[in-house]
Amino acid sequence: MNKISFIIPVKDRDNERIQNCIDSLQSEWTEEVIIIDYGSKEKIKVKGAKIIRYIKNPIWNKSHAINLGIKKAKADYVGTVDCDMILHPKFIEEVIKVLDNKTFIYTLNTRRVNMGGFLESFETLFAKSIFWFEKENRLNLVNNANGGIQIYPKKWMENVRGCDENLIYWGAIDNDTFERATMSGLKMINLNIPILHQEHQNKKELNLPVGERVFASKVRELKIPYLNEKFRKKQIKRNKEYWGEKVPNQELFLKKRPEIINEYQNILKGVSVAFKEGVNNFRINDEDYTVQVVKHEKN
Repeated sequence: MNKISFIIPVKDRDNERIQNCIDSLQSEWTEEVIIIDYGSKEKIKVKGAKIIRYIKNPIWNKSHAINLGIKKAKADYVGTVDCDMILHPKFIEEVIKVLDNKTFIYTLNTRRVNMGGFLESFETLFAKSIFWFEKENRLNLVNNANGGIQIYPKKWMENVRGCDENLIYWGAIDNDTFERATMSGLKMINLNIPILHQEHQNKKELNLPVGERVFASKVRELKIPYLNEKFRKKQIKRNKEYWGEKVPNQELFLKKRPEIINEYQNILKGVSVAFKEGVNNFRINDEDYTVQVVKHEKN
């Protein structure tokens, strides 16, 4: 019987939210659920999962967290799941029907739901849920940001040397894994069975202090040309020397931090001077900048 090791990377999320996710992963095909507690301020306390606590990285690195879990996984198949997700009761059963060593399984059928004080049935929650995007239309169907859940052969991920640990903070990790699986020739199966995302207030970079938030946002921009080049060269392997070890392989963007922060501070100074002088433009390092004021109307 095919078995799946589910890996949930998490930092600073409440226990109830994580427990809801864990409970939805229980099945006769579930080998184990592994929580990677990646530096949470308070230790995670849940049932039905093995908890691996890692506190040696001051920044969020989902790729490294997943890789730590993959190295510990017992099953031949790995399922990476965001801690906010609740799976449909039949989801894993349907996965097993198509799972083999050449498949990559995901779903684009993700909906948002605001949880109450207790966990209601999936059907009740689904009835209250809303579409993932603000407006539901045909164009949304081409979006493959399928971070909710991804299931694939452990051996395949070992062969491509894990998730790319240079992709620090948020954004691009799940899409990169999806693209590498596609280029590897795996069968890409959109299961199209709904899963629910438990909504929360602070999202991604908004969890960070302002200074670090600026750097993380810039890193998100820098990932685009980096991954475009990887795609152009059909490079499916990552982490040249090591992956899933005690020290993450994450220096690519971090070494640019002083330069990025300095640029941001210079821009702030330029904006301040422009306001004082009553102009709407300034120049830094031969680059022209325009100051634009946007007025937000009160509801």
